[in-house]
Amino acid sequence: RVNSQERHVILMQKLPGRIVAAKDHKLVSVIATAHAKLHVATAKLIQPRRSVAKTMEGTHVWFTGEVTQAKKHLGRLSSAQEFFRQVEDMQKFLQVSRSVITRLPSAECHLDYDSDNILTNGKKVTAIIDFGDVTHAPLVMDLGNSLCWWLFCNPQRFGQGILSRYLAAYSRVRPLTDQE
Repeated sequence: RVNSQERHVILMQKLPGRIVAAKDHKLVSVIATAHAKLHVATAKLIQPRRSVAKTMEGTHVWFTGEVTQAKKHLGRLSSAQEFFRQVEDMQKFLQVSRSVITRLPSAECHLDYDSDNILTNGKKVTAIIDFGDVTHAPLVMDLGNSLCWWLFCNPQRFGQGILSRYLAAYSRVRPLTDQE
């Protein structure tokens, strides 16, 4: 137990590979394929710990607290006002879309499937690490988080098809539904 919370630890040997870099564009399809395989496996093998609705409730409570803290620190800055308006719009959208979101394909999701948590040998994914953010959520949410990292770290490379290559490779293993 750490700070009154139960923690599970797995001891293992050093994992092979290196952390993925944002410039590793040749690995986009390989990483997307591994991501889809992870989703297929978790959907089949892991019993959900809670519903998507419960995840959304918990996320809403957490996010509201984070926004409240941010307003305390940034609230007076004029540049922060547009950010807070966008946050409010996003929260309204999530509330209106709740019934659609809770019906999307879901499973236990990594939610942090990006460079620091993917090891590769330059040709294939050798390990996925850091499952501390795992929760039951729509699979497309996890996919969106990963795509966000690739696009945020490569704004000038968007035209080179990172998004389309990632989605194409992912969809070959786990086709997206019309709702997704």
